[in-house]
Amino acid sequence: MNYLTAKGVLAQEERQFLRTIAAKSVLRSCNAMLNIGVEYGASCACLRAGNPLGPLYAIDLDISKVDPDIPRLTLIEGDSGLLHETWKENLGVLFVDGSHSKGGVALDCKLIPWLCVGGIVAFHDCYWQESIPGQPPEIHRWWSGVNESVEEWFHAAVGFRELPHIISIRVFERVYVA
Repeated sequence: MNYLTAKGVLAQEERQFLRTIAAKSVLRSCNAMLNIGVEYGASCACLRAGNPLGPLYAIDLDISKVDPDIPRLTLIEGDSGLLHETWKENLGVLFVDGSHSKGGVALDCKLIPWLCVGGIVAFHDCYWQESIPGQPPEIHRWWSGVNESVEEWFHAAVGFRELPHIISIRVFERVYVA
């Protein structure tokens, strides 16, 4: 599967970014990846392209549209807001693109403690993004609740630094565990 052309609402720069952070996770002993909000699986294809062998998990309320050609993908059908209650694996990458509500993102942030030092948490739809070629213009590119929740999390977070954003993706690296 070609991650650059996989069906989904991600700009080319965002696809390259996801591939890059997944590739960097290969260098750490903690290389599991969790993708919250899957739809067709474009973000999963990008992560898998960067890290062909590490554990890749994806959760969504409806996993029926996910491309079945993404190798070694563990799909979880359910509410990501409840996943923190049962999650047990350390993460090198956490990509949050599920609920676009302030409360939903806040619940997804409860998985961040599982992120290893050097790991990346990235939040999609934090900033306005111009229309993506081939995508309907009515698809929203920015959700105020996402960025509000991310702001609140980061304000209270210890041991993280913010990295430059990629189009609509806001990015943080865990630099130490408090």
